[in-house]
Amino acid sequence: MNNLKAAKILAFSLLACALHPQAIAHEVGRNILNEQASEAEVLEGSGEVRTEEAVEPKFTELPDKFNIIKDSLVSAADSHYYGFTALRGQKVLIQGHLSGSAQLEIHDGAKWNMLASGQKMVLSSLTLGQDVIVRVSHNESSTFVQGSTYGLILGSFPKVTYARLRDQPYGMSRIPPDASTLGPLSAQGISNVVLEIDMTDSTGTPLEGGIASYSIDLPKSDKSRPTGLVKTDASGKVRTVVDIGRCVGGNDADVFAEKDRWTHIWRTQYFEGSWVVDNPYALNTGLDTPHPDKGQVGHICHQRLIKSTP
Repeated sequence: MNNLKAAKILAFSLLACALHPQAIAHEVGRNILNEQASEAEVLEGSGEVRTEEAVEPKFTELPDKFNIIKDSLVSAADSHYYGFTALRGQKVLIQGHLSGSAQLEIHDGAKWNMLASGQKMVLSSLTLGQDVIVRVSHNESSTFVQGSTYGLILGSFPKVTYARLRDQPYGMSRIPPDASTLGPLSAQGISNVVLEIDMTDSTGTPLEGGIASYSIDLPKSDKSRPTGLVKTDASGKVRTVVDIGRCVGGNDADVFAEKDRWTHIWRTQYFEGSWVVDNPYALNTGLDTPHPDKGQVGHICHQRLIKSTP
């Protein structure tokens, strides 16, 4: 760890300690959990902690990405602090999903302000390198509920910049361009198609950890509506193969010539479908609400090569 990073972590620890009246400074925890993670290790042996027993606050500095955390409070005195730095002054998204007596607050530089469970907050006027600090703790106006779990989103606001369904295998062309009644087909496939998504933060920087949802509507397929969630890698990209199942029968396409090094004449039966990609964590955020990316897909049920010529 370089000196600048160490100084940053120390500064965050001291600031969080100052905001917590009973805090004891200690090494910053770096247990970052994503949406697939199990509940934090703090749950182990939680039955041995009395609800009134004091525990040291937990401090976590989050990385420069889209972060989803899952954890729980072990006592009424337990409190978890999270810090995120807007390195580029990018928009930051905050949302908590709370259970039991847990509450979520954000510090505005002078005081703590509570956010309701499920409420989304987008910080749009941050300066370069500005820190955002939130706290999850027991709400003293209610009785403590042992094992009050919570989910927290704190990170760069996600933006889908590119979404496309592509042929599998790539370049497959069996259905004539004018055959579809829904419009141009962005992809053709027999049992699989390839989903490609790019995501960035509000400054255009590739976003790691961004979550997008997809749905493919193929009413005549044995998998009539494949759906799912995908997460971007460190380059802000998703490239994944989606199983669309098989179909039987289908509409007769006109004889179609496919040209590469040879000319191939095909006769094909197919069904049409549609696809949509959404940015779920950006929904219902006012001006930032995105429009879904969508298009059409051709599902090939049967293909027959009539002839090939040089």
